[in-house]
Amino acid sequence: MWWGILLFAALIAAGTYALRRQTLVEFPHVEDGQEPAVAPATTTAGAQTTADQLVRLAGLHNAGDISDEEFSRGKELALGANGRSQ
Repeated sequence: MWWGILLFAALIAAGTYALRRQTLVEFPHVEDGQEPAVAPATTTAGAQTTADQLVRLAGLHNAGDISDEEFSRGKELALGANGRSQ
């Protein structure tokens, strides 16, 4: 009976150790006490302009990160959102 408790405690310790190691791999800034650097999602005016969105889409398309269909849909959304807000 006591060996079962000992085995259970060893498994808990090993699991805690593995979880801690994986957490440090995924979130290395936590060990240093630093907050993660987050890039701003919008311009200083509070929203991206249509030109900014189109430039970003063109860069993604030229790099091959998005397909022709995704590029076309992104343009439609960028241009459509701009037309509705004015």
